[in-house]
Parts: sequence; structure tokens; C-alpha cells
Amino acid sequence: MDNCTPNPPSYEEIFGVAPDVPCLPVYPLEAPPPYTQPVLEGCTANSSPPLAYADFLPKLLAPGGQTDLPEFEPFPTILEVVNDWLRSNQNFRVLHSECLDRKISREGILETESTVHHESANGASVFVRGLRLWLRPATEGEPPHQLGYVNLFPERKHGIFLQPERVFIGAGASIGFSFGRMRGIEIPVHETIDEMVCKFNQGVGMNPLPGKILNVDTVEMRHTGSGTRVLFPEIRHPDKTCWSESGNSIRFVIHCLKVFFIVGPPLQEEIAITDFTPKMIRCVGLTNPTFEKYPENLKKASKFIHDNQMAVTNIQTIQSKVDINFGECSIDSKKTDYYHNLIDTIFAKVIRVISITNQSSQKINHLSTKCFVPQRNGKEAQPMGQCIENVNKWLQTQNVSVIGIDTLSTELIPEAKVVNTDKSSVRWIPGRGHYKISLFRLYLNGFVYDPVEEVNKQESQCCSVA
Repeated sequence: MDNCTPNPPSYEEIFGVAPDVPCLPVYPLEAPPPYTQPVLEGCTANSSPPLAYADFLPKLLAPGGQTDLPEFEPFPTILEVVNDWLRSNQNFRVLHSECLDRKISREGILETESTVHHESANGASVFVRGLRLWLRPATEGEPPHQLGYVNLFPERKHGIFLQPERVFIGAGASIGFSFGRMRGIEIPVHETIDEMVCKFNQGVGMNPLPGKILNVDTVEMRHTGSGTRVLFPEIRHPDKTCWSESGNSIRFVIHCLKVFFIVGPPLQEEIAITDFTPKMIRCVGLTNPTFEKYPENLKKASKFIHDNQMAVTNIQTIQSKVDINFGECSIDSKKTDYYHNLIDTIFAKVIRVISITNQSSQKINHLSTKCFVPQRNGKEAQPMGQCIENVNKWLQTQNVSVIGIDTLSTELIPEAKVVNTDKSSVRWIPGRGHYKISLFRLYLNGFVYDPVEEVNKQESQCCSVA
């Protein structure tokens, strides 16, 4: 018998064997199983606020335990509930939809209004994914909304084999690092965002979506590796609603797209995605870059949208891994997969603009943004329902229209007095627990004006481009 070096684990061994995810629209119109009515946040008695939201989280089917994760309904079932709720609440129309991730216990217990959570340095954190609907008042004669969506999941192209003990870290050096008991690992390389969008657009002529595109949500499929396997091979299932992450293991991330649409006559709409990455200002040493602030990057996006008369459907802030090599930074925001091991990893905040290439939309004269951070005391913070009330009070003082909203989870330093929403990068440090806080980022058409007596100044932080 030959004493040869064993082969590295295959893609199937690491990620598990899963069927290809079909690019088929999901628009359930049937009555859903019994569900708990969501709380409509942002509305007060006898009021019709500019913005309101309702959270739809999957129903717990079976609690988890020490070794098993809790089991929840899949994402399509959530949409059944959403459409049933919209049929019963016809005074609202959908402005925007976004996937919503919440930390839960292994038993499946969650707090829907919790704005601060802690991710363990060594233990596992369990998450559940639902859907947040941003709502606006219905206009006279406007037909009721029913939603559908389609998953765009990147196809695997090839793999890159990483040596087991020497891993290049991009700072002009390599370190001795073993992947647990791994003999080495093959990292899969998938299609880019542009390649996925191109495929989608090519199919529009033959098989258009049955309706008008509402928005496109970039969704992270996040999983951690242990030994020779990723903990949960369902990373290739974009409709799975529960997963676990470990703070002391290799993290694998795949970006997919969920294209949400309002059910109706086919419009043969094609989409385009344009990313704006922050410029590196300087790099201290080899691994500590500083980037321009978020408002400066937003200026570039605003000018580009105005100059090209883009029909924008939505704007999203995503995190993209920064590759550093001898003090030089590169950000490939259209890359759909990455991993980061047990070394510091820097992520840039990229402004992603999604537009429709063959339809007219509202003209954006000036792009602004404003963040609303829940009022807090150390690790305790007000619920998001109170924060949206502050948003509506502020909107009543402005002459702007809302393009879209992000619910973002950003790192929280409990001792800090404010959360820095202008920073364009974040550093993930392994082996250290992280507190995170949820906040709202609004994308606005128009100039933001804050009077001297600003409404609820302590709850909001503003960054408007000139």
C-alpha cells in the first residue's frame, strides 16, 4: 500500500451534497398555516405615519438542544403569511422588504424587539432569519400588494486549494496555521454578482417575473467550519431560516440575491447593480488601513445616479472583505464568496445601488442618508419600535422622499457615548466577544435639514452629502 499524502477534503465533504437551487419565482397566494399576528411598529392611534414596519419571523417547529439547532419554517412559508397579512391590511402598501436576522437561544427563543445582542468569542451563536416589511399608506385607487421573490444563487465555478499549515494572510507574510485537524481545504469559487445578474437579465425575455420588481436584497449565507466540515452544509439553501456561527472557527460566507416583486402583469424588467467602495486614505503599517468616511463615498454615488439618470429601486449598505497585500488594499465587492480564518479581518462598507435598466422611476436629484441609533445606556437600548417613532417625527420636519431603509447591525462599544455611523470599515477580531446594536439607515431623495432644535437629537445621527 502506498504511503501517499491523503487528498484534501472535497467540496461535497465540506459543504455537503445539495441540489442546485432553481431560479424560480415564489409567490404563494394560498392561505398560510395559523400564525401570530405581527406587531405593526410606527403607528399610533388615529395616525397615518410616513413609515411603519412589521416583522414576520418563521414559526418554531421544534426546539433545539445541546447538539441540535432549533427547526423553523422555511422562507417561502413566511411569504405565505406576509401575503395573507397584506390582504387583511389593505390600508398599507409595501415600500421595501429586507431579510432580518435575529440572535436566538438554542431552544429557539427570540426577542423581536431586542436591539443589542452579544456574539460569543468561543461559543456558538444561533440566528433566525425573517422578513421585515417597510410600509407606507395606500393611495386612493391603488391595488393591494401581494409579494413574490426569486433567489439568485451563485453557481460554483472551481475551487482553490489552501495548504494545511502555511496560509498567506495578505500582508507580505504568511503564518503557520492549521484548520483544526484539516489536511488542507478547497475553497469554492462562485459566480460574481455581475454574472448572476447577467443570467437573470438574459432570462427575462423568455421567462419574465410575474410582476414589478420592488427591491433586490443582498443576503449573506454565513456558516462556520469545524474539523474537515462546515458545521451546516445547508449553506447552499438560501431559504433556510436558522443557522449557527462559532466565534473561534473559520467563517464561510456566500452572497446571494433575493429579488422581491409585487405580483402583477409581467414587465420584463432587467436589473443593474452598481457598487461604490470607499477610497483608502492611508495604511498604518501593513495591515491597518484608513478609509474615507461614509458621507464622502455617498457623494460619489449621488453624482453617478444623477449624471446617469438611474431608475433606482433600492440602495443597500453591504460589507465586503478587504484584501491587504504589503499595505495595498483591494476590495472586490462583486465577489460572492469569501472566508476569514482566525486572524483580524477588515470589512469595508460598500454602497450598493440597484436599478432597473428598462423602466422609468423617480428622479433622484440629491442622495442623502440619515442614521437613527436607539437611545441607550451602556448595553441597554430602547426597542426599535420607539426608534421608528423618532424617524417619523423627524420625517415630518423634512422635505425629502424615502428611497429605502436598511436595518443594520453594527459593532457596539458599550463604554462609547455614540455609535460612529460615518466610519466606512469594521474590523473583525477573532477570539473576542462582540456586542452589536441594530440601527436604521434611511436613503433619501433631497437635502436633509436639521434645525437648531432638532427633533430627538440624542436618538439620531445624520450624514448628508452636500
